[in-house]
Amino acid sequence: MSSTAARSTSPSNSDNSTAGVVIIYDGECIFCASYVKLTRLRENLGKVELVNAREITHPAVQHITSKGLDLNEGMAVIYQERIYHGADAVSFLAAFTRPVGPFNALNKLLFTSKPFSRLMYPLLRFGRNTTLLLRGRKQIKQ
Repeated sequence: MSSTAARSTSPSNSDNSTAGVVIIYDGECIFCASYVKLTRLRENLGKVELVNAREITHPAVQHITSKGLDLNEGMAVIYQERIYHGADAVSFLAAFTRPVGPFNALNKLLFTSKPFSRLMYPLLRFGRNTTLLLRGRKQIKQ
């Protein structure tokens, strides 16, 4: 299981410092794309920049990979110069999700718990990998 606790970092030459939060996710994964679009974050975090991890030249993607984090192992969130990866990213997003509607309410209830997120994240990653395989998509190049 790969999840990385928040690390202090500087976005170094990236325009992600102007965003309230930057979410780096696999744009080819239908579950990942749906998840980041369904969570209601703007009300609590302000500007939200969604970055497809397959855009390997994007400054935020380069920043994450330069820290040694594998985007095939988990999505990443950059907020206030800290990086959250994998289960920690999901837990962070759940904590700031507005519990409007059944999906967001359940997401906030379950995934705000870091132990639950760490327990469930490998299953979420397995679902992503299986879906990519069934759809004939490759892993993210790093």
